[in-house]
Amino acid sequence: MTDVIDRDAVQAACPMHQQSESTKVSDDAVAPHNLDALPLPPLVEGGLPFIGRGLEVMKHPLKFMLKYEKELGDCYRFKVANREYFVLSNVDASEFAAKNGREYLKSGALWADFAKEWDMPNQMLGLDGEKHAKSRRLFKSKMSKNLAVECHQKFEEVTKKVVGELQAGQVESVRDLTRYLVNSLVSTAFNGSSELIDKQFAIDAIDWQTQTFNIFVLKKWPRLMKWRPSFKRKGKAVWDYVEKTIAEKTQNPGDDFASYVLELARNNPDLFETEGDLKFNIVAPLFAGADTVGTTSTFMLHELCFNPSLRERVTAAVDKAVAENGGAIPSPEFLKDHVPELYGLCMETLRLYPTAFSISRTATQSFAFKGYRIPKDSEVLVVTTAAHFDERFYKYPRKFDIDRYSAPREEHKARYAFQPYGVGTHVCLGAGFAELLFLTLAATIIYHFDFEVADPHREYQQIFDPSLGIETGFKIRMKGWRH
Repeated sequence: MTDVIDRDAVQAACPMHQQSESTKVSDDAVAPHNLDALPLPPLVEGGLPFIGRGLEVMKHPLKFMLKYEKELGDCYRFKVANREYFVLSNVDASEFAAKNGREYLKSGALWADFAKEWDMPNQMLGLDGEKHAKSRRLFKSKMSKNLAVECHQKFEEVTKKVVGELQAGQVESVRDLTRYLVNSLVSTAFNGSSELIDKQFAIDAIDWQTQTFNIFVLKKWPRLMKWRPSFKRKGKAVWDYVEKTIAEKTQNPGDDFASYVLELARNNPDLFETEGDLKFNIVAPLFAGADTVGTTSTFMLHELCFNPSLRERVTAAVDKAVAENGGAIPSPEFLKDHVPELYGLCMETLRLYPTAFSISRTATQSFAFKGYRIPKDSEVLVVTTAAHFDERFYKYPRKFDIDRYSAPREEHKARYAFQPYGVGTHVCLGAGFAELLFLTLAATIIYHFDFEVADPHREYQQIFDPSLGIETGFKIRMKGWRH
């Protein structure tokens, strides 16, 4: 289940900077008149009896998909046990999903068992069609980049409190630290809480989410795993948190996300048919934040620890920006526009370590892609981040290079070449918020704290559990405050 972090191997649509043109996917290419005459995509051969390529896929699915894209092209298929997957890869696949996904692809099948387990038939991840569009419209204003701008000073203070709890010389798991930090930041933004979230709860909640996804979404684990005492204990803690939040906001509603969800539930019974619909929407920001910004922050800290010249350069740029802002972290919009070293650090981390490297869909009807036939009801994987590792778009794509986002290079502006947040109708609703939160978090840690990797001689492992991350063995040692 692990793989060494090796940039020669691998160094969920962001709406920014997609201006240039790519090959157009015509309607005739999608549904030609002779569709039945088209061949199926090439099959990845070999593997073990029964499980096929299962072990290789589970160990490092992104590496697996990039390998066979290179060998077989942008459309192929592989088998794991009794399931067959059809892969659409790179920029043309992203364009297909963006332009034709509403007609030919649906999301609900992937999330069906998860929705049933939590009794939430209207959770946004599993909706398609008009209900999905309505849900996105209702939640859009509460997940926009404006929220990250409004809360950036609070984000600085919370980050200082969380990371500042570490004493000089203390060693800490970066995975646990970033989960605690991002959950505290998201709680501040969405639920109006000025108090730090309990650290053990933050870690346990994401462990439980991860295990839930492995059981009910990816089906990597058997269902009987849900009866383990530790799983039940962590789940109870999450639901206790949700029920407490609902009770508090029902009694004292405010201008916060949880109160907004309760108002939506009263006014939109079609989207809140069950108690599970309500509970999921209360807790969803915590899950989404820790699984994206939290994990990405872990990789960012890894880069800073193992690349001294990069760290020195970014630190100097952040120090200068803060000094010119009177000693406070500037707004994330300022950081994005005027501190290219920090912006490049965050963007390059998102590019090389995409937590949502592909999107999973089901074909609603047969269609053609790249001259191949994709049958109705097929399980389709759209590898939206394959372009991140493609030398047609990024010079030396395996290299961590923070200058590729600045003029005149701006390599990420090629259409569909930068897709860390997905693409199409289900593109991450909080992409703008996450991007600006990440900038503030990174600037605050870099400016205020001095730290080092606890074991600089060790090669740390990537894990997919279920999304890309780093093992808990990656730890830092706090050296103290810088400012």
